[in-house]
Amino acid sequence: MTNQHSSDPLTNLKIIFQNRPEVLKMLDIRELDLTGLESEAYIREQKKRKLYPEPVNFYATGRTGAGKTSLGNTLLDVGTGIPPMESHGHQDCTRSVQYFTLASNLRYLDLPGAGSNEEFENINRAALFIEQITDEDEETDPVKQFKIMNFSEYETRGVQEEVITVEAWQSQDNQKFCAADIILYVVAPHMMFIRDDKRYLRALLKSQTQRNQNEKIIFALNMHRDKHGNLKPTPQNIEDTKKTITEIYQKFYPNTIPPIVEIDSLKGTGINQITEFICKILPSEKISNMQQVLKDELKAVAIKERSYRYRQALIYIASRLATYPVDTPLGKGILNEAYAAVCNYGISIFIEEDARLEMEKALYELVDEVAAQTKTSRTKVIERMVQAVEYEEVEEEEIVGWDNEYENVEIPDVEIDYQEKTRSRVETVDAGRSPSSIAGGTVLGALAGLGLAAGVTLATGGLAAPVAAAVIGGALTGGAMGAKKQTKQVTINEDFIEPVIKKVTKMDKRFTGMKARKKKVTKDIPYVVEKMQKVGEKFIQGGYPVVENLLAIGLGIESANSTTDVSQNLEQVVTLGQQQVKTTLSRYEEKINQLAESNDPDVAEAQITKILQGALLK
Repeated sequence: MTNQHSSDPLTNLKIIFQNRPEVLKMLDIRELDLTGLESEAYIREQKKRKLYPEPVNFYATGRTGAGKTSLGNTLLDVGTGIPPMESHGHQDCTRSVQYFTLASNLRYLDLPGAGSNEEFENINRAALFIEQITDEDEETDPVKQFKIMNFSEYETRGVQEEVITVEAWQSQDNQKFCAADIILYVVAPHMMFIRDDKRYLRALLKSQTQRNQNEKIIFALNMHRDKHGNLKPTPQNIEDTKKTITEIYQKFYPNTIPPIVEIDSLKGTGINQITEFICKILPSEKISNMQQVLKDELKAVAIKERSYRYRQALIYIASRLATYPVDTPLGKGILNEAYAAVCNYGISIFIEEDARLEMEKALYELVDEVAAQTKTSRTKVIERMVQAVEYEEVEEEEIVGWDNEYENVEIPDVEIDYQEKTRSRVETVDAGRSPSSIAGGTVLGALAGLGLAAGVTLATGGLAAPVAAAVIGGALTGGAMGAKKQTKQVTINEDFIEPVIKKVTKMDKRFTGMKARKKKVTKDIPYVVEKMQKVGEKFIQGGYPVVENLLAIGLGIESANSTTDVSQNLEQVVTLGQQQVKTTLSRYEEKINQLAESNDPDVAEAQITKILQGALLK
C-alpha cells in the first residue's frame, strides 16, 4: 500500500478502494446530498406515473455543449448505460429538435445549441419564435424546415423521425400541442457567459415579451466536473454568470429576480428545484396539488435513500477494514484514518456546515482513543516449541544424623557360692610322737585337709582358727601323754567352707550398629519438557472489533437527534451507536472474526459484506 497520504482522512480512505469504483462513488458526499436524492426520486417518478394533469412542454435551450442533451438523457435513461440522444459535448451535437414524453406528462424538447452554427441556432430560434439570424456575408438564411426526432418509444419502436416546416411548426393548431410551457436555459459557467450568449438571451427575452408570454424561463447553471470530480467553474465564474443573467433579465422584467438553479445534468441533481420553479410558473390547472404531494413524497424517499446509501457505504468500509491488519500503514494509522473518515463522512452528510469544524476536532480525538484500544485488542501471541526445565515438588526422607543401636541379649555365666560344712575323719596317729611333731603335723594336716591352709582362714575372716586350735590342742594333748611310741585313732571334726558353682543367665546390651535419624523434606526436582513459548506478538486483522467501532461511529452520527446533541455528547453518540451495533451484530462476532483471519481476504470481505447487508439494510 502506498505511503502517500493526505491530511484529509476520507481522501486517505479512498486509497484502499481504488479497485472499487462503485465504493469511491458512494464516498463522494454529493451522492448523499438530499437535494440530489430528491432529484433522483423525482426523475424516477417522472417515468412511473402521471404527475401533471395536462402535458407540460419543457424546452431546453442554451449554448452548444452546455449540457441540454445530457440532461435529457438523464431523464430518459433506460438503464442501458447508452444515452439515447446524441450527446458528446462537442459543438453542434444536436442538429434537430429531439423530444420525448415521460409517463409524468412532461414533454422534454431538446433544441440545437446557440452560439455556434447559425443554421442550427436558427432551428432553435424558429422553435421558440425567436427572430432568425440572417447574414448575407456569411450566406446565412433563415431555415424553412427542420427535423423532429421522437424518442418517447425509444425502447420499443426506436426513434420516430419527421420533417416539419417552420410555418407548420409555428401554426396556431400546432402550438396548441407544442407551445413552450417552460424554457430551461442551460448555462455552463466554466465556459463563461460570452457575447453570443448575451445576444441570444436578449433575443429570447425580447421574443417572449413581444408575444406577451409570462415569465417561463428557468436558468440552470450546469456544474461540469473534471474526471477527478472537481468543479470546473470557479466561484468567480458562477458569480459573474449569475450577475450577467440577472442584469439582462431585469431589462425585460424589471425588479424581478430570475429563477436560477445549480444542476448536474449527468446526475440529474437540481431537477427537484427546477420542479419547484415549474410549479410556480405553470397555471394551477396544469399542476393540481402535485407540488406539495410530490415534494413531501420526494423528501421522504430521499431521506430513506440517503440512509440506505450511507449504510451501504459504511458496510463496504467496515467489511474491507475487517480484513486488513490493524497495523497497516496509512496516514496516522489505518484505524485512525478509517474512524476519522467515517466521522468526516457522517458529519458532512447529517450535520450543518457551521457546526462541523468544532465537532470534527472533538470526534477525531475520540476516535484516536478508540483506534488505539482496537489496535491493542487485535494482537496475537507468536509461539514456538522449545525445551524447558520444569520442577516437580517431591517429598523425601533425609538423613540428619546417626544413633547407636543396641539389643538386649542373654549371656550364660557362673556364680560361686560358699557353704559352711563340718566333716569328721578318723586318723591313726603315732601315740609316741612328740607333741611338737604331732602338733606340727596335725596343724599342717588339718590345713591341708581343708584345702585352704592359711588362705581359707583369711577368706572366712578367721573361721578356721578355732578349728585349727582344737586340732592343735588335741595334738598337743596327745603328745604330752607319753613319750613312747604308740598309735591311736583320733576323730577329727572339721568345719570347712565349700564353694558351689551355679550356672546363671545375665542380660546385657549388645551394640548392633548405627541407625539413621531421618526427617521428611520437600524438594523441587527438575525435568525437561517440550512446550510452546511466547517469542513475540503480531497485529492481526481488524475483525469484528473494527466492524463494530466503524459502524458505531457512523450509525451514532446518523441517529443523533440534533447538532447540539452530537456536539455536546460525542462519547454518548458513539456509545449509543455501539449498543445499536451489538444488538444487531453480536451474534455474528465469532463468524466475522473467523472470516477476517482467513487466508482469502477477497472472499472474506464479500461474505462479511453479505452478513452486514442482511443485518443493517432490512
